[in-house]
Amino acid sequence: MPTVDRVPYRPSEPLRAWCGPRRALLDALAAGASSEPLVEAYAVRVVAEFQGFARDLHGEGTNRALRLAAVPQRHLRSLVRATTAERRLDAANPSIDALARDFARLGLDDLADALSRAVPGWPAARHDLGLLLALRNAVAHGDDLGRDKAVSRGASVTVAWIGSARTRLDAVAAALDHLTWTALRDQYRKEPW
Repeated sequence: MPTVDRVPYRPSEPLRAWCGPRRALLDALAAGASSEPLVEAYAVRVVAEFQGFARDLHGEGTNRALRLAAVPQRHLRSLVRATTAERRLDAANPSIDALARDFARLGLDDLADALSRAVPGWPAARHDLGLLLALRNAVAHGDDLGRDKAVSRGASVTVAWIGSARTRLDAVAAALDHLTWTALRDQYRKEPW
């Protein structure tokens, strides 16, 4: 088997956006969240931005995989559409199950297990993501009972709690980015980005 040059990992453009413009937007929202409805809106936006990051990373990974596979340019667009068809991140919350299903298409089998090894404090990160998703869904759908249930499970409609959950999402985003880069590098024996 040919050896892969051990080039150092480089963060993707979607991760740089998560750590840059997306973070700046979320920080501005957090700073202005002075009432419970604004804190709820902040929670909704945190999930939306994380979902956007994950969808962008999946799209970038798909494009890079097809280019590394030397797909002719004239076929690239149709193959990208086929590869991203029925992508869960386009229609559902960015749950671990949705991420696992979508990123399996890029060679990341058993994503939850890989994240458990890559993310310090993985159980808390997974739990916080689940609570954020429950809170987001309840707020977005005007479901007071769902909101109360999320709070009873540990969510807190406070900037501090959401900020703590964001810190854990930062670790998940960084790990997902690195895992995607590594999976593509190992499959195609080239630096993906």
